Amino acid sequence: MKNVKPILVTGCHRSGSTWVGNVLAKSPSVSYIHEPFNGMCRPGKCRVIFPHTYMYITQANEENYYDGLNDTLNFKYNIPAELKFLRTPRDLARLTRDYLIFFYNQLNHISPLVKDPMAVLSAEWLAHRFQMNVLVLVRHPAAFVSSCKQLGWGFHFENLLHQPLLIDKYFKQFEAEIIDHVNYEHELIDKLTLLWKLIYTAVIDYQDNNPEWLILRYEDICSQPLSQFNHIFKTFNIEFSTTAQKFIQESTNYSQFKGIFK
Repeated sequence: MKNVKPILVTGCHRSGSTWVGNVLAKSPSVSYIHEPFNGMCRPGKCRVIFPHTYMYITQANEENYYDGLNDTLNFKYNIPAELKFLRTPRDLARLTRDYLIFFYNQLNHISPLVKDPMAVLSAEWLAHRFQMNVLVLVRHPAAFVSSCKQLGWGFHFENLLHQPLLIDKYFKQFEAEIIDHVNYEHELIDKLTLLWKLIYTAVIDYQDNNPEWLILRYEDICSQPLSQFNHIFKTFNIEFSTTAQKFIQESTNYSQFKGIFK
């Protein structure tokens, strides 16, 4: 098995991280972990409780997050945490399945592939603390807004305003706008436009400070998926398997980019 660094696939939500993450997960060198920063993640997989959507973690506030995320990235399944939420035989079956997957990954020294748009503002901390390779996806703002509007997805800007470390680091110049969106109702398109602007303001900073990261436009990946993924796989030192290539061809041919922007 190759010595592969952990991988983070992130970017604003609805920017293609699900599809891209699933393609990369076809490599036998990695195992997919779905959105540990999402409050819906099973506690057996990640026992951390994140108080905010788009959580910003740094060395200054990592105390409540490091140990749990370290367990997740090392495939240490938390049986006691999961047992508290068992209600049905199906829950028990899921616990057994997830535990065996984590155990297999530990035994075979497989690297984690974390797909999580909610981790984008903690990407720098994750990269430095866990020596992760990072892929940040950028989707055209109009496409992002359209995708979220179709689902009726807005955003509560309290999640950002209540993180003073985040405001001071990236969003000080936008603080008045954020406060305005907290205090007054705005059109959905205005909310989504501001959110996109904020997220990718941080990403521009990442680009300046982390030249080794991959920061790619999702539309470019979709227009030339085989060549783009070949580049990503090579950069991350993982096998561009025939299974991955077949998955790319099937998913793009089937949808012609309709429905794969997830």
